[in-house]
Order: sequence, then C-alpha cells, then structure tokens
Amino acid sequence: MHGQGLTAAGHDPLAETMPLDEAAARLQRIGAVVAAAAAQMPDHDAFIARHCAARA
Repeated sequence: MHGQGLTAAGHDPLAETMPLDEAAARLQRIGAVVAAAAAQMPDHDAFIARHCAARA
C-alpha cells in the first residue's frame, strides 16, 4: 500500500513469534488461493459485457 501513500506505523510483535519458514508457507498458500480464485473470474472485457453492457 506504499504506492498509495500509506505507510505502516509499526508491526504486530506476534508476527515475530512465528518461524520464518511457517510464515513463508502460509503466504504461499494464501497466494495459491488468490491465484485459483482469480483464474475462475472473467477477464475485464467479459465482466463488462456481462454486467455493465448498455441496454439497447
């Protein structure tokens, strides 16, 4: 979110209690779920055609 001008004020200290390899594995699983969901979604043109097309 840094590109939107937002900067974190700090971090959650609990994040440091998780081993790095476990955190990496969790982030990889999250990425896989997001990628699978995105693969099921229509592309922009198909979405617009289905949901935003002007009525004749």
